[in-house]
Amino acid sequence: MKQLIYLLLLILGSSCANVEVLEAPWNTEPIPVVYSVISPNQSVEVFLKQTYNNDYPNLKSPYPEAKVYMCGADSNWVELNRLNYDSCVFADVLNKQLIESGKTYTLKVVLANKIIRAQTTVPEVKAVINEAVCFINNQSGYVLMNGAYIPASFNYLSVHYTLPEVKNLGYTLSAFENQPIELNDLSGSNYVSTEFPCPEGADTIQLRLNTLDPYLKKYQLSLAISSSMGQPQVSIVDAVMNTFGGVLPQFNNIVNGVGIFGSWVSDVKKVAVTNKTN
Repeated sequence: MKQLIYLLLLILGSSCANVEVLEAPWNTEPIPVVYSVISPNQSVEVFLKQTYNNDYPNLKSPYPEAKVYMCGADSNWVELNRLNYDSCVFADVLNKQLIESGKTYTLKVVLANKIIRAQTTVPEVKAVINEAVCFINNQSGYVLMNGAYIPASFNYLSVHYTLPEVKNLGYTLSAFENQPIELNDLSGSNYVSTEFPCPEGADTIQLRLNTLDPYLKKYQLSLAISSSMGQPQVSIVDAVMNTFGGVLPQFNNIVNGVGIFGSWVSDVKKVAVTNKTN
């Protein structure tokens, strides 16, 4: 959005009300945007861009001087490599940074005039799929993946699971490996959906039950709130990018920037997709 965004501050007094219009701080100068979600057995990547401002050029790679580092509890900093000279993605191409459950990791982004920091602790325990059944529902449509709509079947799914006793964790269920995160309100021990998106034509799915750390859960909740207020959610990265000219999510854990450094762990179970005979 290229229009000016303002914050409306309403101060209620005992006898009168005053209204003050304040320009949002991200409209005066671009702010670094950092996004990274880490998980065991997954490649470490960090996305770095900046908020959009109509008064500044929209650069493809706004921080050419950036250096990105990550470390665990051993304080052994690993430098991530920019994927190419004008890319906004930095990756641990040599897989030097091992990600383990229960461990705390620190992210550091060094820019010309500031240092950006963030921290996450990978969940030590995870939700576990005990049993699951999936029946063909003869409903089809599309799901949004990596900015493109792909065919999907919307099937009946029933899952019996065990949740960790740890509070403040978030959970997602997905049959697509790279599906954008969308929180499922899981409680108790059972989940049922009559329109669960699955790859079209698949006779088996890899059902993933992801356990999100509290930071990522709060960030996803803030995105859901933004979506309900008229900001469509595509994926986490796209949601960040698409809100450059508008209201950014109300939660982020990036010091000297905006965005999220979060983590998750997954439990995966192969589930047959069958016709319901009864």
